[in-house]
Amino acid sequence: MKYKTHFQNHTNWTIALDRGYLDILDDDDIADDAFILDAKYEATTGAEVASKQVHLTKQQQHQLATALENTQELFDGNLGHYKHKKIHLQVEDGAVPIHSKAYSVPVKHQHAFLEELRHLESTNVLKQCGPTE
Repeated sequence: MKYKTHFQNHTNWTIALDRGYLDILDDDDIADDAFILDAKYEATTGAEVASKQVHLTKQQQHQLATALENTQELFDGNLGHYKHKKIHLQVEDGAVPIHSKAYSVPVKHQHAFLEELRHLESTNVLKQCGPTE
């Protein structure tokens, strides 16, 4: 989504009109899941996470591993639950809900999307609610 004034900037509309600008998305050499990978919920440890941060020095990796020692619940491979105060949004009097068409999922990403959706349903993060008003 872009701001209303996005294409008033010369650079933005010049890039948008460039034929080769989005060619990378259609490149046959790129795997279908290059931009949306399947979610992986695997248990790990803070030390493993720290060791995979190759942009850090060994000392920085050790400091990160030490900082993550008591956070094992973050790496247990499961999604957590929000444990704090519930949030209530106050809606202005007379506000009218706006209905708009949902964003479509590109065909090349549908498999990854459906797999993640099934996983979120199976772990009770999401549930089907049927049509809305």
